[in-house]
Amino acid sequence: MNFQQAFLLESMNSKLIIMRRNLLFLSLIFILVFTACQSGQKKDNQSSSQLPHGTHEATVSEVIQTASYTYLLAKEADVENWIAIPQKEVTVGQTIFYDEGLEMKNFESKSLGRVFETVYFVQGIRDVAVEPVAEAINKKLNKKVGIAQSDISVDQPAGAQSVAQVFKNKTDNSGQQITIRGQVVKVNNGIMGVNWLHIQDGSSHEGDFDLTVTTDQFYQVGDVVTLLGTISLNKDFGAGYKYPVIMEQAVKVVNQ
Repeated sequence: MNFQQAFLLESMNSKLIIMRRNLLFLSLIFILVFTACQSGQKKDNQSSSQLPHGTHEATVSEVIQTASYTYLLAKEADVENWIAIPQKEVTVGQTIFYDEGLEMKNFESKSLGRVFETVYFVQGIRDVAVEPVAEAINKKLNKKVGIAQSDISVDQPAGAQSVAQVFKNKTDNSGQQITIRGQVVKVNNGIMGVNWLHIQDGSSHEGDFDLTVTTDQFYQVGDVVTLLGTISLNKDFGAGYKYPVIMEQAVKVVNQ
């Protein structure tokens, strides 16, 4: 091998070494970039999965106020849904968190004169994903306490059932229309399209002394009324509205 051939061979070896180093360098860069992307994707996934199950995070696109409800067009990712909450001041662009609600199809808001194709009734919104422990416990305790028993006594007309009898005979009453007379001790109007009453007559059965009633009519606390309605058992409206016994579609019975 002469000097020229040796020089060419040495030059080729040097180029091969440089190419190998460049390939190794590029490979290292690719690995680092890929790892960084994977890490970023993992962080994004972790961020999106930090919300508790059933909790939604959305941005408010539109606000409609009524006397009883605040309707919000909530944008979550690329999806917009109408939700309804108890009347509250909310601003467009605000980030809100809320839990699963009761889905209502073709819901007509009489106060707005508008029909919503789909609207979700939720108990409320908050500014954080998870409520503070003290606040959550307080809500649970208050919910468990429920309605206090009033010191009243209301006689039942002929053919009617007392509150105690409604609960005692709940299996036989299920799906049946019955009459009951009692005093209204609590009223919540305009929730999920109906008015909600709590009535008592002074009687009780195994600790049950308060009957929840839904109606389209309006009453005030203290009214003594006779109502005709249908008894339903284990009714779950969602959003925490669960009733072992409830009277629905009640109407006032006149001349009683």
